[in-house]
Amino acid sequence: ETECGEIQFEGLPTDKDAGSVKVKLENIFVPLHLEKTDIHKVEKDTNIDEETNRIGIGQLLSNTNRLTILAKPGGGKSTLIKRLAIAYAYPERRGLVNDDLPDKLWFPIFIRCRELGEKVSSNIIDVIENVANRAELTYYSKDFSLLISDELQKGNVLLLIDGLDEISEDKYRIAFVNQLRTFLAIFPKTNFIATSREAGFRAIGGALSNYCTHFKLSKLSQAEIEDLCIRWHKAIMDDSENTIKDAKNLAGLIIRDSRIKVLAENPLLLTTLLFVKRWAGYLPTKKNVLYQEM
Repeated sequence: ETECGEIQFEGLPTDKDAGSVKVKLENIFVPLHLEKTDIHKVEKDTNIDEETNRIGIGQLLSNTNRLTILAKPGGGKSTLIKRLAIAYAYPERRGLVNDDLPDKLWFPIFIRCRELGEKVSSNIIDVIENVANRAELTYYSKDFSLLISDELQKGNVLLLIDGLDEISEDKYRIAFVNQLRTFLAIFPKTNFIATSREAGFRAIGGALSNYCTHFKLSKLSQAEIEDLCIRWHKAIMDDSENTIKDAKNLAGLIIRDSRIKVLAENPLLLTTLLFVKRWAGYLPTKKNVLYQEM
């Protein structure tokens, strides 16, 4: 819950705290949509009809239990993984977001690739069992190992691997994915979701194709841009009528300006735009001025 249950804005001045603000994940999270993708085209911009190709994460997980999620930096993939981890570790929080996640008894295991260290060359079971050690629960490591073994045999495990691209060297990334393939073959009932930036995924995408389906996070729609604007204003400022009205007006300004809207389709960049507006007192419409303020 500490690891995944909050979003923290560090070093960004707000009304509530001059240094950082922690926001409950569900208060800021906008349900995301995905599009099926060809790994040979993941680094190319394609003109996809959003209305016909977008699929909600809840609907997708109701029919698919193994997938990779690709996105550009700031696209929301890590936040989505956190949402899934919290939703299945704490079922009472699942209904706090309207993303229609399936009601399954999944046992989530959350692994960040950037934290693997020397374990990057280990088998996946060792990587999973090391979670207890990282959580300073070494005393319970044997019990944890038995619990994991039991859940794997039942087919309840939801293995969430964030940031395959953050294994920086190709040889280690390929070796890790090969171990992952072996693990998924030995435990065929395991539910599996991995994320990666689009750049660098080609080296491993083909190796995973027989074990999962590749999807790409969709850009934020106009309605989602407005939703995130409102949620951000409520979390950072307050939930008064005037604040919500200001949020909607700002969303309208962003959506009407095609140059800014292109940036706002990325969740991280939209959040940054909102902080720029809050900090500078206005939203620059010229890109060079906007980048300077950012």
